Amino acid sequence: MFNLHELTIQIFHSSIIISTVILIILSIKTIFKNRLGAMWHYSIWYILILRMMLIESVETSFSFFNIYNYLLNKKSDIAIITNDTLLEPLGNSNMLNQPTNISGDYAISMTQNQLTFLYDKGTMVWLIGVLLISIIIIGYNLYFNFRLRSKYEINVDENIKMIVEDCKLKMKVDKKIGIAESNLFKTPILLGVLKPMLVFPKAILQDLTSKELEYIILHELAHYKRKDIIKNWICVMLQVIHWFNPLVSYAFYKMRQDCEVACDAYVLSHLESHEYKDYGNTIITMIEKISFSSSIPGIVGFSNKKTNIKTRIHSIVEFSKEKKTTKIKKAIVFVVLACILLSNRQSVMGYEESELPINIIDEHLKEYFDKYDGTFVMLNENEDNYYIYNSYKAQQRIAPLSTFKIVIAVTALEEGIIKDGMSELIWDGTKYPYDIWNMNHNLKTGMKFSVNWYFEKLSRDIGKEKMTDVIKNINYGNEVGWRGIESIINGKLALKISPIEQVEFLKKIHNYEIPFKKENIDTVKEVIKLSQNENSVLAGKTGTLILNEYEINGWFIGYVEKNNNVYYFAVNIEGDSDANGVNARKIALKILNDKGIY
Repeated sequence: MFNLHELTIQIFHSSIIISTVILIILSIKTIFKNRLGAMWHYSIWYILILRMMLIESVETSFSFFNIYNYLLNKKSDIAIITNDTLLEPLGNSNMLNQPTNISGDYAISMTQNQLTFLYDKGTMVWLIGVLLISIIIIGYNLYFNFRLRSKYEINVDENIKMIVEDCKLKMKVDKKIGIAESNLFKTPILLGVLKPMLVFPKAILQDLTSKELEYIILHELAHYKRKDIIKNWICVMLQVIHWFNPLVSYAFYKMRQDCEVACDAYVLSHLESHEYKDYGNTIITMIEKISFSSSIPGIVGFSNKKTNIKTRIHSIVEFSKEKKTTKIKKAIVFVVLACILLSNRQSVMGYEESELPINIIDEHLKEYFDKYDGTFVMLNENEDNYYIYNSYKAQQRIAPLSTFKIVIAVTALEEGIIKDGMSELIWDGTKYPYDIWNMNHNLKTGMKFSVNWYFEKLSRDIGKEKMTDVIKNINYGNEVGWRGIESIINGKLALKISPIEQVEFLKKIHNYEIPFKKENIDTVKEVIKLSQNENSVLAGKTGTLILNEYEINGWFIGYVEKNNNVYYFAVNIEGDSDANGVNARKIALKILNDKGIY
């Protein structure tokens, strides 16, 4: 589902991370200024390009960019928003005229960043900028190529053709490369990707010796061998996307300078040592008299601006062919740096992966999920088979949201903080937009209406240390320590669980396979019971994540007891809006009904 608003937010946040990558690269280049060679200094920019191109990168808890995640969450502001209606009917024929404990879902909205109010206007400004810059670049390139191709001549001197062929042989270039003359430029250029062409200015051909012309041609062929025109286009497209970020423009400016130095090194690697000085003199002559500087991505010229001449000459003077051991050391530094800069921070949703069970039966349930990216997981206890739709998403660990209240409830009972399902806590008078929250509640009603203040008080009374021990003892999700219910309800905590693990947890609690007293587990099983008839029992809990007032993630987990069998299930849905616990519940009940389970 394409959402321009969310895309803009993603680009904005990624641009902050990209800026950090740029600053790190520039720092590394300064530290290793004269030690790792011209080719390495140019190649390090590939990490930036990859980072900008990656739609998804590996999320790790030890990523450098989790510093940004931490700062982002420190700035977060929580606001309570009313969303769902109460006492929504099941719409299941098996449940008609039966008592029901099913209500709407209750959640609080998380404002991801205090700059959110800028995004709506920022989306339009960003889009207009992208469109205008793209039109200018494409239009200018089309105009330039039309003008150039109408003014060049292909009848060049045979001597020049022979020099070009000799240079192609030396550089091991098999591709046919056209040769032309034109007065549109004062310096040789290489243009075209599929049909490359070398264009020489007529004036320069009269002033250069054959050897100088050879060096110039080798330099242009080095651009061809290194695919610099393709890289130019990639950089331009990335720069257009991040047009608002001056650091990106500066980085690509430095990259183009490093490109010329790297091309010099590439040419020198194909020359004899006694030729280095002559090549350097040719460089000086070309830069001082007829240097080329253009923003046209489809063209590479002999050199960039004169400000880079000192670096280029120094690189030529210091050039020496590398030993194998030196190349290995450089490769190691590059790989280590790439691993650091290409790993990603953990997202607000915080995806991690759990293991897939062995006994899986693939389900085809796409029609049930409509506009959502979702998954359905069901364990048939008697068969010991998992029925899974979208196994990739079924493995993804995300915040459990309000489904974690099941764990809080059984822990509070075990610790004696509450005695049973009717244990009442007194409302402190704080006004909430949900009227149903503004009263005293017991465990049964607190679970039914997902009353946050009720479970916040329970979790505080339990304590962080005890909750952390419980999470580890019951092997809940990724077993990350407890930091408070306020965070976990809003998806910001590092504690996460996958739909598969939700099902496994439900099986443990139903079969008394967690270290709690039977009567406490029975109490929780009773309060999460949603409905019952002669043949079956339905139990479950919803959860919803609201980000910037958009419902973007919804849980419904539970089980059905029927005919001496138990069916444990979990549904999770994601979307741009309306991805909430109520809709996850609708999907789950529709699937269970169609399967004849409930």
